[in-house]
Amino acid sequence: MTGSRQARGALAFIQHEAAGGLLLVGAAIAPCWSRNSPLQGLYRSFLSAPIGFSLSSIELEKPVLLWINDGLMAMFFFLVGPRDQARAAAGRALQLRQGRLAGVAAAGGMVSAGADLRRDQCR
Repeated sequence: MTGSRQARGALAFIQHEAAGGLLLVGAAIAPCWSRNSPLQGLYRSFLSAPIGFSLSSIELEKPVLLWINDGLMAMFFFLVGPRDQARAAAGRALQLRQGRLAGVAAAGGMVSAGADLRRDQCR
């Protein structure tokens, strides 16, 4: 009885409008918390653990961190690109004034990533 109740609750959560945002916030907080906790060693070993696959003579093995950075970002842009292309085709592309906040956010992300990289190189 409890299994079906839990399944219904999980299904209701997934179908809720805010579920994606809550999962995204949780996914952002979890690494910050684990990196600054006694679990830091476990966190680092997880990110450096190799994951790979082979197909005949082709073998691909990379650390989890690279799969996250490269693989998930590629999937993201494959999902966002067609959406933006469809908006442009429908004439709903953002005007310069409407896209100003997105541009400022992108610039801020680049500057903070560069500062973080510079800080790590100076250690």
